[in-house]
Amino acid sequence: MISPIEDIQSYEQILGKVFFFRYMEEHEIITILTNIIENLNRKIDDYNQVKSNIFEVAERHEYSTFSYGLDYLVFTRNWYQNYLSEYRASLVSQD
Repeated sequence: MISPIEDIQSYEQILGKVFFFRYMEEHEIITILTNIIENLNRKIDDYNQVKSNIFEVAERHEYSTFSYGLDYLVFTRNWYQNYLSEYRASLVSQD
C-alpha cells in the first residue's frame, strides 16, 4: 500500500490511495500526503524555473499546454494541502 510516489504514474492514481486511507495508520497517511505535497512543490518549482524561457520560444498551443500542466500541478498541490490540513484537524478534534 505504501509504494513510493515515483512508482505511480499520475496523481489520479495517487488519489486512489486516499480511498484506502482508512486501512492505514495515522502517521503513514501524514507521511504519504507530505511526500505528495513535497513532490508537487518540486515539480512546480521546475516548471516555474523554465516558464519564462518557454514563453519566449513556445507557440501558442505549446505554451497553453505548458500553462495547463502548471495550473494542474498547483491545483493538485493545493487540494492535497487542504486535505492534509483537514485530516490533521480531524485528529485534534478526536482527542
